[in-house]
Amino acid sequence: MENNLKEWIYKLIHSGKFTEASDYIQSHIKEHQNEEYFVLFFILFRIREEELSAKNPDLFSSPLGHEPNILLEHYTQIKLCLRRFEYQMPEEYLQEAIDYFITYHVSPQALYRIAQFACIDTKTAFYELAKMYELNDQKEYAAIFYQTSK
Repeated sequence: MENNLKEWIYKLIHSGKFTEASDYIQSHIKEHQNEEYFVLFFILFRIREEELSAKNPDLFSSPLGHEPNILLEHYTQIKLCLRRFEYQMPEEYLQEAIDYFITYHVSPQALYRIAQFACIDTKTAFYELAKMYELNDQKEYAAIFYQTSK
């Protein structure tokens, strides 16, 4: 049963039926909270709702596409990139992370929520993130993350 459910959800996401997949996941999260993919898609769909409300590009419209395994890898990559800022890694590593965020249109909502779910020290991470956005002439994002780091 679980394999069939996972295949069905992946098929919905792959075919762009995000509302149907999201509705099912939102209403059945308690039953499937022990399934990692289910919880991660629960998080991703919550982020997507915030992004759409803010009229920002959403994780599912990334240049990476919306193949389910790629979306889960994208989530992991964003989380790992955010850790670089939390750990105040050398600038070259921070630049790689910013390049990833810019290239794949990662929204402030996604960065904020993923940092929260990953228990990242947002004060430190977002201050460093703001500095790097500023160095990359992304003034709007820099302002958002300077404000959020306070």
